[in-house]
Amino acid sequence: MFADITDEHELDTGERREGIIFSARSFASKASASFGLIFGGVLLDYIEFPKGAVMGTVPEDTVWQLGFIAGPATSVFTFFGMFLYLRYRISRKRHEEITRALAQLNR
Repeated sequence: MFADITDEHELDTGERREGIIFSARSFASKASASFGLIFGGVLLDYIEFPKGAVMGTVPEDTVWQLGFIAGPATSVFTFFGMFLYLRYRISRKRHEEITRALAQLNR
């Protein structure tokens, strides 16, 4: 997917920038993982999950809240990601057009 985006960008601008595109992807991955850890910690504090809890000693309502956070609540992020993927416009046909056009330019 990112290679296809790189090709389309080269066709549009005449410059190949795969380093920038792939480093942006890497940064976004690391940033989202960091955000997830921070957000998870904040949510654990919010539901007052006990530190160092022994299995079976956590109140039932806290366990339910934890299950809600780990399940349905995080689905919001999944749907947001799906929305972004739906905006991806490079089809197989478009990719072939890009590849042909780049081959013509690089002759």
